[in-house]
Amino acid sequence: MKKIIVLISVLFALQLQAQNKTILPGGCVSNKNLLVFNPNSDKIFLYKEANFKGEVKILSIGNYTQTQLGESWNNCISSIKVPNGYVMEVYLEDRFLGTSMALYGTKTLNIGSKKSEEHLWVGDYKELDHFWDDKISSLKIIKQ
Repeated sequence: MKKIIVLISVLFALQLQAQNKTILPGGCVSNKNLLVFNPNSDKIFLYKEANFKGEVKILSIGNYTQTQLGESWNNCISSIKVPNGYVMEVYLEDRFLGTSMALYGTKTLNIGSKKSEEHLWVGDYKELDHFWDDKISSLKIIKQ
C-alpha cells in the first residue's frame, strides 16, 4: 500500500512539474483545477474563498492545531468539502477550544436498530455562514 501511495505522489509531482506547477508551503497546489474532490475518498478539501475557490489544502484523518494547519490557513477557511463517512469538527480557537461545529459528509441516522443514509448533506459547504467564515483555528477529521 505504501508503494502505491509513493508512486501516486511521484506521478502527481511529475505532472505538476510538466505543467510548471508547484506545491506551495502548507501542501497547497498553485492551480486548484488540477485537483478533483472525490466524495468517496478520505481527503477533505479546504478552500480560502467561498464557492470552492482560491487556494486549496487537502487533509486526511487527524487533529490539526493552528500550527499544524499553517499560519496562512488560520482564520482563512471559507468553504469545505467533506467526503462520505467523515466528520470534520471545527473550532474557533487553537487547540480545539472555543465554540465548535461538526460538518458531515453523508449524515448517518440511527432509526431503531437500522442505519440509513440521508443524502441531504453531501459534504459540500460552499459558503460558511458569517459566524464561521474565516474564523476556524483548529479542526479534527474523524471517520464516522
